Amino acid sequence: MDWTGLLAWSIDQKKGEKFDTSIKPMDEETKKWLCEALQSYSVDEFQMIKDLLDKIAKPEQEDEEQQRLEWFEQLMELLDALDRANDFCKIGGLSLMFNYFQTSKFDSIKLQILKIIQNCNQNNAFVQEFCGQNNYLQLLLQIEKIQNLKLKEQLVSALSSMIRGECLKNKRKFIDMNGLNILLNHLDSNRCIEKIANLFRDLLYYDDQLHKTYHDLSKFSNTAGQSIKQQDKKNYNLTTDINDELLKSNELPENKKYKGIIKKILIDLKFLNYANKFIFDTSIKTSDLRIQFLQCSVILLKFQDDEEFKKIIKIHFENLIKEQDKDEGEINLCKQIL
Repeated sequence: MDWTGLLAWSIDQKKGEKFDTSIKPMDEETKKWLCEALQSYSVDEFQMIKDLLDKIAKPEQEDEEQQRLEWFEQLMELLDALDRANDFCKIGGLSLMFNYFQTSKFDSIKLQILKIIQNCNQNNAFVQEFCGQNNYLQLLLQIEKIQNLKLKEQLVSALSSMIRGECLKNKRKFIDMNGLNILLNHLDSNRCIEKIANLFRDLLYYDDQLHKTYHDLSKFSNTAGQSIKQQDKKNYNLTTDINDELLKSNELPENKKYKGIIKKILIDLKFLNYANKFIFDTSIKTSDLRIQFLQCSVILLKFQDDEEFKKIIKIHFENLIKEQDKDEGEINLCKQIL
């Protein structure tokens, strides 16, 4: 019920009329009726989340797929607001999601679980750190068991959401798990390839910072999408906070080995030799996929040149400029490489 709108309409209808403005005490019967009426229109959404988790936590039955799928979809809707994800972690909701993913018989439900995991982690430093502390990056190892292509694509998205941005601890955990090598063995679809290249680009972007320790991730813009509740605005004034964070003593000796490690690993894995997986046509519909790969390539070539790779890009560039529909960003990346 739009109570504000109803009030505005009522006031508008009374314009120009004289009416009694004196305030009279409300009798108990009217007060009770009003409380019941208001309660009937108010919903405790957090209690709804708890109730859904109670249902989901019960053992899964063979004939429950559709019913349970509806529960997960309802849960997804309730968690849409960013500030609910933190509370969801605190009441054990995210832990239940990870455990349920490993035991569920239904791919449709696993897909929904991965979407929930992704949404909770997206631009949320608290949830990312929670996942790192509870070893939920082990989700990566599940990729070896998955045959369903859509499920595999969504797993990469969920994993990426736990790693991207300034959550350097999770990046280091991913590296220690041999994550880059594992993902390179699963370039099974265009969507998978694009998501993996996008994650690699993020890792390369932070490669020279990986030895650092950030003590308060909320200082950073891409993991600090927090609402100022009184004003309902995003906090974009973060420059000073970031500088304060970077001035702290945060380069621990035991993490020194991680500085620049992504470039070294990808070169050892001959990442540029995977060009045929990424550069297979010049159509505009797959340009995003190619751009992700080319952005990674530009960084790697500054670290170690590769003339054979440049020959491949030269041929691609010559074919690309003949296309009527082409992405200028892709053309510029090719020029940088050449």
